[in-house]
Amino acid sequence: STQSTWALMESSVLEDAIAVEKLTEEVVTDQQLLVDYDRRRNQNREALSALRPIRSGEKVWFLLNDTFVKMPCSDSQEKMRQHQSRLDTEIETTRASLKSKVAQLAALQGDEVLQRKLRGFALQAVNPKESLGIFH
Repeated sequence: STQSTWALMESSVLEDAIAVEKLTEEVVTDQQLLVDYDRRRNQNREALSALRPIRSGEKVWFLLNDTFVKMPCSDSQEKMRQHQSRLDTEIETTRASLKSKVAQLAALQGDEVLQRKLRGFALQAVNPKESLGIFH
């Protein structure tokens, strides 16, 4: 009876340790993804500002799916804006996921101080459409 209780406790501790390790790896991966997304977003911004002085009808070389193509500057800018929008969405999604994982990790580790600090972390910014409703 005592042995089975110890075995259950060991199993539970091991499962918790595995869950903590898995979540920790996911948190690190998400942090690395955010850094990569931010780097790409900044590169896009730099490219968009470099294209600003070029006339919209003038053709420029553009890297599209590992292939260079010559296309009108306005089309290149539009494709970059679309990519920028996708990156912004990915960043938002990854940040939300990261917040959730950090909160789960704090709960698994029983870190009450971190859990208290994370309570306000679940708040989300008001988007422009929602802000119009607040003031009217």
